[in-house]
Amino acid sequence: MDIFTNQAVNAFGAVVMVIASIGFIVAILRIDADRRIYYAPGLFVVLSLFVSYLLGANDLFVLESSDGGDVLGLPSFINYLLSWTVMMCYITYLAGVREYRYYLAIIAGTSAIVLGTVLAWVLDPPITFVFLLLHLIATIMLTVLAYGPISKVGADQTGELTLLFGKLRNLFIMTLLITSTIGYTGHGALGLLDRFTGSAAGVYIELVSHIGFAAILFRSHDAIDDLIERRESLATSPPEEPPSPEDAIEPEGTPEPAD
Repeated sequence: MDIFTNQAVNAFGAVVMVIASIGFIVAILRIDADRRIYYAPGLFVVLSLFVSYLLGANDLFVLESSDGGDVLGLPSFINYLLSWTVMMCYITYLAGVREYRYYLAIIAGTSAIVLGTVLAWVLDPPITFVFLLLHLIATIMLTVLAYGPISKVGADQTGELTLLFGKLRNLFIMTLLITSTIGYTGHGALGLLDRFTGSAAGVYIELVSHIGFAAILFRSHDAIDDLIERRESLATSPPEEPPSPEDAIEPEGTPEPAD
């Protein structure tokens, strides 16, 4: 196999990820069964990337570009959709965000990024630029969301949990921005990078981000202890009673007697 092909790059990634997957599977089996759910997102993103590389190495599920001169590996983008959504949703959960609208916004954002990229690849200009703009808007939205309202809630958490949240948030946003930059400068967009260079750079960022996400999570046992304590306290605390109508009416004061 030619080492300078996209298929060979995926094969290299698959070899790395099968080793990483075995390591994290062994690690999660050593954790108490009732605590494994908190580490599961790390294992999920690692396995998702491994399957993506395995399919890519065999050149499965590919789409041709609009001019028929290049192909797009769908497994990579399915991995982006799944792993990025899991990463960002778990980061939001670590921050203590409980409103479902934030999680729905994350799902919408990651879906827009992936869908915009795929459609921009297979369609002809000028409609291509519409979907590239969709990708850009969704990227900005997720970045603002991560460093805005989600971080504001996350600042109220305990020290170790806040530290874990900050590390994973920064890693995810860095991955999102660098991957988007590679996509815009790659062979299928501005053409500043050839296909092999873009693929190699993308694989490097994927390996660092996915393995890094799992490694940080699996080493943050104190933060997970705080997370479990927070969840138990929320489960045992009584729900707040709504104010009675009488309490909701502010007294207007004692009327003065008429003359």
